[in-house]
Amino acid sequence: MLRVRVVVPAALLAVCSLVFPVISLPVLSNVALGPQSIVGAIQAPGSIPTIGGDVPVVGDWDANGTVTPGVFRSGVWYLRNSNTSGGVNVSFSWGAATDVPVVGDWDGNGTTTPGVYREGIWYLRNSNSSGPSDVTFSWGSPTDVPVVGDWNGDGTFTPGVYRNGTWFQRNSNSGGGVDNEFNWGGTGMIPLSGDWDGNLTTTPGVRIGERFALRAANAAGPIDEAFSWGIPSVIQPSRDPLLTVSPVMDGLEFAWDVAFTPDGSMLVTERPGRISIRRPDGTTKQIAADLSDVFAAGESGLESIEVDPDFAVNRRVYTCQAKKGARASVQVVAWLLEDSYSTL
Repeated sequence: MLRVRVVVPAALLAVCSLVFPVISLPVLSNVALGPQSIVGAIQAPGSIPTIGGDVPVVGDWDANGTVTPGVFRSGVWYLRNSNTSGGVNVSFSWGAATDVPVVGDWDGNGTTTPGVYREGIWYLRNSNSSGPSDVTFSWGSPTDVPVVGDWNGDGTFTPGVYRNGTWFQRNSNSGGGVDNEFNWGGTGMIPLSGDWDGNLTTTPGVRIGERFALRAANAAGPIDEAFSWGIPSVIQPSRDPLLTVSPVMDGLEFAWDVAFTPDGSMLVTERPGRISIRRPDGTTKQIAADLSDVFAAGESGLESIEVDPDFAVNRRVYTCQAKKGARASVQVVAWLLEDSYSTL
């Protein structure tokens, strides 16, 4: 057994957090959409935010000059012709559940109709009904975020894509070159597009959390307007997610932390001063270790545990624990775990 003690000031007694080695985990957050013009989904393929499974879209579905809500649900469109609660005015199947929905006035007749973006291919429909695609073309890559708008003010909505802070715009609903390209935004920002100043030209915007930043020109440059609106986590499932809970260890007393060895064994610390292990075959046992000097009370005790990055070679694990004594302290202890996984 190897024990190396590092004394930490008493002020840190209840807040010990083992930080070696550092492990970064991705943060998953819900995306909230704010006010947009006649532009629908602008989400990255494969990670479409939903409200209870619905993807919100908005458009002038009946060409009366008013933009109203709709939702895309597993390949079915549900449209409402007023900004009130009530029944569905139009519903039809068009697209696949995994498609990214986009909406726009593709033919310039004043009516917003559906489209989908699928692995870099655009499928556009010129009526709010089921039927074949009226226009199909390749433009962009599968990992691009699709955006649509009337980029040149000619009355027709055409495609664009947002790629790591760069906007690529096309002025016709066809494959071909990029008509306009500029940097505005950044990686991780949510792209928006709309006619922010009422001049009939769609221009870019981005959202970070609850903060909106809008640009009044399709070009790089300063922010023309910025404001906070909405709550980043407002888009939530309409019901609790379905979770299955399967206990893997029981009989633990104030289990504090877990760490895994390269072979999949799970080490678990308990606040009173015990370390247990669950082997890959499901068997569990307590590991013998001299933890008699652990001070366990309140937020203190045997706390974090971490496996050395070179565990396969040196068999070291590390614990963070409060130590008994006249002067309270916290220590980080390095241990050698025997090959049998029985003793530290």
